[in-house]
Amino acid sequence: MSKQKKQIKRTNSFELFVARVLMILFVSYFLFAAIKNTIVNYQLKKRGICTKAYVTGKQRVGSRGVPYVYYQFSYNNSTYSHYSSYDHKAEEGDSIIVVFLESNPKVNRSNSLIEKKCK
Repeated sequence: MSKQKKQIKRTNSFELFVARVLMILFVSYFLFAAIKNTIVNYQLKKRGICTKAYVTGKQRVGSRGVPYVYYQFSYNNSTYSHYSSYDHKAEEGDSIIVVFLESNPKVNRSNSLIEKKCK
């Protein structure tokens, strides 16, 4: 084999290696995100605290216009904000039930997603 053919073969195998590494990183990132959200939702369902939140706004996001409902709730003299696409029928001023972790109230979800039996 000539030097030029060996050089092309090495370049092609390096490009293939880089493409494989990038693909593995890409898939790993999305797998990690999915697993993390599943774990957080499980923790909220098992150990979360239910409370009432008030809808502060509504916005359609994306080309299909998926409605996001923005809400706020208070815990230990602090106010926390988040959003949900699961309470799209709620209007500004309505109340919804949210579930949060007592150790970190910034971790919260609408109970429409978590489906915890709140009292």
